[in-house]
Amino acid sequence: MLDEKLESKLFNIIKDSFINQEEKSGGIGYRYYHSIRVYNYCKRFLSFKEVKIKNPNSNVVLIAGLFHDIGRIKDKRKITTSIMPDHDEFSAPIAKELLKNIIEEETIAKVSDLLNNYKNENYLSIEKELVQYADNLDEIGALDVWRMFVFGTYNKESILSRIEVWKSFEKPRYGNEWLNKFKIKSIREIAERRINILSNFMDELEIENNSDDIKD
Repeated sequence: MLDEKLESKLFNIIKDSFINQEEKSGGIGYRYYHSIRVYNYCKRFLSFKEVKIKNPNSNVVLIAGLFHDIGRIKDKRKITTSIMPDHDEFSAPIAKELLKNIIEEETIAKVSDLLNNYKNENYLSIEKELVQYADNLDEIGALDVWRMFVFGTYNKESILSRIEVWKSFEKPRYGNEWLNKFKIKSIREIAERRINILSNFMDELEIENNSDDIKD
């Protein structure tokens, strides 16, 4: 595990990179807060029994989790979006440069290798698996309520259109196929709970919007 001094130094690098960046699907500093959450999820995962028996390199998991989106600093739009297809190809070299003289070279090389292969389905490692679980987990739950309505506000959407997007696109997306990404039972259970929180909230929003909760 990283010591507090090093952790703080790495957090500050991410903060300086993203804290003033504005994103349509998250608001000011969203990518900074997302990166910190992914780091914290990874840190919790590393204490799970199901994860410990796989013996992951904890420092690689934590640093890659924190820097997995660092390629997005290349996005110079005034207001960014969550979609930047080529950001993954930038993350590894940028992380390598930012981590130079802070982290030992062997760890930097492993982090860089993971980031280079983040979307490569043929590249399998427990370290990448854990970072992707954390990244995917941050898409759902109460946090996604925040993202949906921030995005809706930027796009000048009505409450009805946002409910419709949820019903027609997002709700079907979070079925068993999506849950099957999570191969570790304890992490999958967290994902299921978050999906239920999100789904129940959106169901209730539609009910209240239609006044269907007011009955004799």
